[in-house]
Parts: sequence; structure tokens; C-alpha cells
Amino acid sequence: MYEFPFSDLAVLASDELENLPIAPIAPGTTRYKLEFGRAERLFGAKRYAQARTAFEGLRHAAQGDDREIVQLRLAESDYFLKRPRNARDGVKPYIEKASRQGEALFFYAVATRELGDHAEYLRMVRRLVDEFPTESWAEEALNNLATHYIVQNEDESADRTFREMYEKFPTGHYAERAAWKIGWWAYRNGRYADTIRAFESGAAHFPRSDFRPPWLYWSARAHDALNEQALAEARYTLVATDYLNSYYGRLALKHLDGRAPESRLVADARSDPQSPGAGAQLLQDEVPPLPPLPPNEHVVRALLDLELFDQALDELHYAQKAWGDSSAIQASIAWIYHQRGDLRAGINVMKRAYPQYIAAGGERLPTELLKVLYPVNYWPLIRRYSAERQLDPYLIAALIAQESTFTADVKSAANAYGLMQILPSTGRQYAKMLGMPRRFSISMLTTAETNIRMGTAYFADLVKQFGGSHYALATYNAGPNRVARWIAERPGIDRDEFIDDIPFPETQNYVKRILGTAEDYRRLYGSESQAANEDALPAARQLAAAGPERASAAPAKKAPAKKPPAKKKTTRRVKKAA
Repeated sequence: MYEFPFSDLAVLASDELENLPIAPIAPGTTRYKLEFGRAERLFGAKRYAQARTAFEGLRHAAQGDDREIVQLRLAESDYFLKRPRNARDGVKPYIEKASRQGEALFFYAVATRELGDHAEYLRMVRRLVDEFPTESWAEEALNNLATHYIVQNEDESADRTFREMYEKFPTGHYAERAAWKIGWWAYRNGRYADTIRAFESGAAHFPRSDFRPPWLYWSARAHDALNEQALAEARYTLVATDYLNSYYGRLALKHLDGRAPESRLVADARSDPQSPGAGAQLLQDEVPPLPPLPPNEHVVRALLDLELFDQALDELHYAQKAWGDSSAIQASIAWIYHQRGDLRAGINVMKRAYPQYIAAGGERLPTELLKVLYPVNYWPLIRRYSAERQLDPYLIAALIAQESTFTADVKSAANAYGLMQILPSTGRQYAKMLGMPRRFSISMLTTAETNIRMGTAYFADLVKQFGGSHYALATYNAGPNRVARWIAERPGIDRDEFIDDIPFPETQNYVKRILGTAEDYRRLYGSESQAANEDALPAARQLAAAGPERASAAPAKKAPAKKPPAKKKTTRRVKKAA
């Protein structure tokens, strides 16, 4: 209950505790300390309703500094529970004099904004930033203000605020976001020198940031716009070297006229996985050395030959504890997840095993490992219905991988069903349009062929309506009205610029991820590369420490009988840049 407040047993323990004849919580007691720690854990985990109840139980027992914390947490929980008036009134006693005055001012400001008092919100943010200029709450306030301006379409004010935040907190929590926003606004307005300064500064100061690929790519585009060809080519080459097998790496390669970097990078996962260019560099034609296999390799192989996957996992987990982790062990675990039909878990573990898959040279990893990273199922159906609608089958495979990871009976919290996550209303519409012989029912959406047939028809209509697959992908995630508005706001801009200008981070990343992954599917499952890569399969099995020789890599292979029940997919909540 105290150490593991999120477990199912914690709820039962709490109920049992309430039924015991025990005295109220007393200040300074062991129980008080345990209850206070539990409340803080719940708040930190964003379980605000539970946290508020827990802090309410401590209100009368808290003394000294703890009393202030309890009162603030009660008010902050109210804010996150959409009770801004209670939140504002709760923190008001602490905005003039308190040990956590900056925190109180922040929540007073944002609660005031929710209540519609814009002038007071601006005044309180400015007061917080001026009176507590080094506190993290000042950075929080500036980031909140910048986001507020974005939502209000006051882009110039947002830019000024991001610049102030980046100047005051150059290594802060939101510094990477600020660098991106500053540079992108400058690019949109043709201030290419400012773009280069912001993006190259960000890339230098945050070499492991997720923003590094777009920083470098758009810095190259800005150099191009200034006719600085040598500098532009150097930046494109850097993007292609570190991120070749990604959305931005492939964009950069096009600007290099398809000239891949001279040396390609293959590294063992034991080197720093987050460092771009980590590990040993190998020449293009060199074969990467196989990582060491654990001493119990023969046991793992024998268990996999018998398809005793659970026991094989136990052996591999033992190997991790006994002899340390390695890319071989992680790849073996990923391969087993893949064989059991838990494709998403296989992808995640394989990415940890070989994080350099995204860099130049990652495409030369053994085919069987790449097929864990980029699994596919129902390939004949994807090809058939894509061809009927004149769609790219590799794009559709990437879309299905993103939406459902090829789990046919998955249902999201948003009530979307199946491989292509179709809403019942859309399914009913397309069942009629396609002249399906039987009356529509929701169960039809969990049938692979029906779902793919409807989904490809729907996607083809989106492509036709908006005039491009990137528009269709954005619509698939954010809805047609938003996409129509974005196109109208900036008509005629290049595809890559439109995508990075999408104001919803989730939709922007969704489009880039699918477009990038489509090329991986094309390379891996296209007929020519499929035949060329088959020679790598024996090495792949050795790398994965135990892949049985009879394991098939056929793209249309159905999940084995041991496939676990599908997990419900979480709702995609699309919000404007936050």
C-alpha cells in the first residue's frame, strides 16, 4: 500500500486498513511518514484524485513545512482535476510569503487563466519571472505562456517568449523545445541566418536530443537558401550518417542526390545507445563482428528448438543477471517475443539491442533482426487491396504497424477497431459504399480482410480528397477539418515543410514515423532486396543467440498459436503544441 501504491493489492490493503480500529494519523509518527510518502507518489504519478484524498487525510496532522506542502498539493490536485476556482483559492494564501512562493504563483497564474482573467494571468507570470528568475517555476511559467500564445495564434508573442525562456534557461527542461520553436519561426519568415544560429546551437548543446535530426536537416535547408552549398552538404551528410534509416536521413539523402555516406556505422549496444555516432566505425563492405553469446547459449537453443519460449526467456533473464546484458541476449529476447506474436514488445527490445539501426549501416544488420524491428502480417491482403486502390503497399504496412502492430482484434479507448483502427461509423459507411453482402456489424472490423479492404478504400479517398499521402496521414490522425485549415493557411509549401509545420506534435510525429517506416518496409520486403538479404539469415540467428533454423521470415506469416491476447490500445489524444 505504501511502497507500491499503484498495485491492485494496494487498493485491497487500503480497504482493509480502513476497517481496522486504529487511531487517527498523528504528527511525526511512522504511519504519518508512510502516508505522506504514499500521497507524494500518487501525485507524482498524476493520480490526482487519489492523491487529493490522501493529502486530505493528512491535512490536520501536517505541521511546519509539511503543512504548506499538503495545502499546495490539495490545490494543485484541484487544478489538474479541472477545478480552477478551488485551485486558485487554495494557493492564494501562499503567493505573498511562503517557502514555495514560486510554485504557488505558478498555479495561481494558470488557474486564473483557466477562469478567463487574461490580464491577471499575464501579470502573475511576469511577477513570477521577475521575482524568482532562477527558479524552475519561472521556466514553467514562460513555457506555459508561450503555449498560451500559440493556442491564441499570437505567434510573434510566442516567439518573444520562447526567446526569453531560451536566454534565461539555456539548459532548462524546455530549452530544446524553445530552440526548435525559435528556429522554425525564423525559417518560416525567411530569416535563415537566425534559423542556423538557433538550430546549430541546439544541436551542439543537446547532441542526444530528439530534435537533433530536424535541427540539422533544417539548418542544411537554411544554408541552401543562403546559397552556402558546402555548408549545406556538410549538414545533409551529417544527417544521413547519423540518421540514414529515418525520415530525416532519407530526406537528406535526396539532397545529396542519393550519395550515401562513405563509411557506415555499426555499433554494439554496449556502447552509449543515445550518443549519435556511438560505437566503432566500419567500412561499408565490412561485416560487423558478432557479439558474445552467453555460456548457456546451448540451453537456450535447445529450448527454442522445442518452442519452449517461456523457459528460454527464463534462461536469458538468468544470463543477464549472471553474466551481464548484451545485444545478443536482448536480440534473443526480442526474437522470442516476435515468435510468440507479441510484436510490439519485440520491436521495443530489439531497438534497445541495436539502437544504431537508425544510423548509416543499420540497414546492414541481419535481415531476421530487421524483420523483428519491422514486422509484417497479412501481406497478401495488404498488397491486393493496395493495388486495387493504387496505393503504396509499403505505406499501408507502415500505417498498420503504427495503428495496431498487426493485431487484428485490437480495440482502442477511442472505440476504433482492427488493423487500421476504423471507427464503427466509418466502417458502416464503407460497408455500404463497397457493397458488402451482409449487414454491417462491429465484428466485421476485427476481420483482417474486411478491415484492410475498408481501410485502404478510406485512405485512398483521403489521398484523392487532399492530394497527397502526407495529407492523408495527417487526416487519419487529426481529422479532415484541421488538415483542410492547415493547407489553407500555408498553401503550396513543400511536403517536408508542411509536415514540420503541423501544430500538433503527435500528428507531426505520426506522419514522419509512417513515411520513414514505409521505406524500411520497401527495402526489407521488396522482391529484389528480399532476395538479396536472405544470405544474412544464418548470421541473424547467431546474433539472436538461438533462433531455430526452421524459423520463417516470410512476410505473410501468421502469428503462432501462442500469441497472447491483444492489449487494448490507448486513445490518441491530439492537442495543439504544448
